[in-house]
Amino acid sequence: MEYIIVVLLISTGAISLLKPNLVWRLSERWKTKEAEEPSETFLIRERLVGIWSILLGIGAFVGILLGKYYF
Repeated sequence: MEYIIVVLLISTGAISLLKPNLVWRLSERWKTKEAEEPSETFLIRERLVGIWSILLGIGAFVGILLGKYYF
């Protein structure tokens, strides 16, 4: 179960980091009629969220490994 969480964190982080426009289309585009593309602020924020998610996933993976082999 822990590995599923790690995979989800890293994969969603990678999508947010590499394809923030896709995240905007799926989560925000339907909320407005005027906007055709995301703002720069949204893109920067989404990339930062992706980086944090990837780092959290890597940290969780390391924690799982340390817990299984050292404690």
